[in-house]
Order: sequence, then structure tokens, then C-alpha cells
Amino acid sequence: MICPNCNFVTENDVAYCPQCGAPMAAASNDPTNQPQVQPQDTAQMPQQQYSPNAGYGTYTAQVTYNQQMPQQQAYQGPLYCKNCGRPLNPGAAVCVNCGVAVGVGNQFCANCGNQVDPMAAICTHCGAAQQGGNYGGVSQAKSKLTAGLLGIFLGLFGVHNFYLGFIGKAVIQLVVSILGIFLACVMIGGLMIFGMWIWGLVEGIMILTGSIPADAKGIPLRD
Repeated sequence: MICPNCNFVTENDVAYCPQCGAPMAAASNDPTNQPQVQPQDTAQMPQQQYSPNAGYGTYTAQVTYNQQMPQQQAYQGPLYCKNCGRPLNPGAAVCVNCGVAVGVGNQFCANCGNQVDPMAAICTHCGAAQQGGNYGGVSQAKSKLTAGLLGIFLGLFGVHNFYLGFIGKAVIQLVVSILGIFLACVMIGGLMIFGMWIWGLVEGIMILTGSIPADAKGIPLRD
């Protein structure tokens, strides 16, 4: 017999279901009186797919073979004149448009040719670093006024050239001036001192007027 309440199969001729306690009087061995089990539609049932990582999630990795890695382009030097912004010829040492040496100037970006702030650290158009700007809060550009005054007043000792990094000229001016002081008792000593003073004076004026626009590293002088 089958319990009409819980479908528990039990022995015949029992009054109550030993599983749920429901009365078995309405139950019989007649198959037509037995509860029919409706077949489930297998098309609507979710299909459980086997996964070796069941319970731990799945990880999908996409692997691309023979993918070309981007090649880093070699630095080609300044592409535009920093003084006038015109394109430079490959390997040129001087701009054919304005005649200024390559890398000298602070008005234009050497990477994209756009006009920049002379004291900017980077170009706002392409992001390239500018030599005339401030890096880490420390100004890399030397003062034009300081260099000019050093040339006018202490030029015979090459102080302005030491300041700008022109060590060769600075050493010559210093050595000749010292020898001139030792030989001051004769005419040649006075000529040596006077010559070094004139040299320093002229260079100081050239620095103040912009004829010497950059230091020994090519960094433009700041005002």
C-alpha cells in the first residue's frame, strides 16, 4: 500500500501510515487509486555541468601567442628648434631658420615645436621635459643677471665662466690673471691683467644682452 499523504510504501492492511501517521483507509492496491507522480520536464530543468573546480569557482585565462611586443624607439634628439620652433634637419647642429645652436632657447618645445613657458618643467602639449624648468624644486637654469655681473666685476678671474660651467676658459682667465699679479712690476704683468679684465667685461655684457644665452650644458639662462 502507498500512503496518500507521503507516498510511503508500507505493508498491506494497515490502518495508519507508519511514516507520517495518516489514515490508510483511502489507500488500496488499485493502481488507479495510487497517487500519480507527474514526470518532470527535463527541458526546463537546469543542466548541471561538470567542472573539476566545482565549489571553488572557475578561472579563465586568455593566452595570446606570437604577440609582438612594442619596441621602444631610440632617442633621436631635438626635433624642433627651441628658439624659433621650426623643424630641425636630421643631425643638424644649428637651426637653418634662426641660426641658433640646436638645444639653445627656451621658447619652444624641442619635441613637438609648440610654444612653452620658459620656466616650465614639462611641455603642456606633449609632456616632454624642458631643460629650462624646475626639477624637484631645484632650478637647473643659471641666472643671467648673476653671470653677467660676475663677468663685469670678477671676469678677470673667470668667476662667471666657473659659474656657467665653461671650465676651460675660466682656468685660462684665472691662471693668466694670477701670473699678471706676480708680474705686475713689469709691463707684461699689467697687460695680462688688463687683457683678462677686458675679456671678462665683454663676456659679462654679452651674457646680459643675450649673446651668450645658455650655460655649458646648453640650458638656457633664466632672467
